[in-house]
Amino acid sequence: RIHARYVATARRVARESGAIVVDAAAAFADEPDRGRALMRDDGIHLTAAGIERLATLIDQALAGADALRRRGRP
Repeated sequence: RIHARYVATARRVARESGAIVVDAAAAFADEPDRGRALMRDDGIHLTAAGIERLATLIDQALAGADALRRRGRP
């Protein structure tokens, strides 16, 4: 699957570069229905609930990055 290759590549590049990653694929896979309610039928685009969940994940990642920055970590 192209999407699976894309996700794997994004994870690898982030790991190699030290970038902060919001791994929606992993988070959605942990949902009770494996994230199906968060995705449109095409399996790529988000529903309104998916957009809300992604916004929460981004907020959490930014809060974590800010906490690290305040402790003097890049």
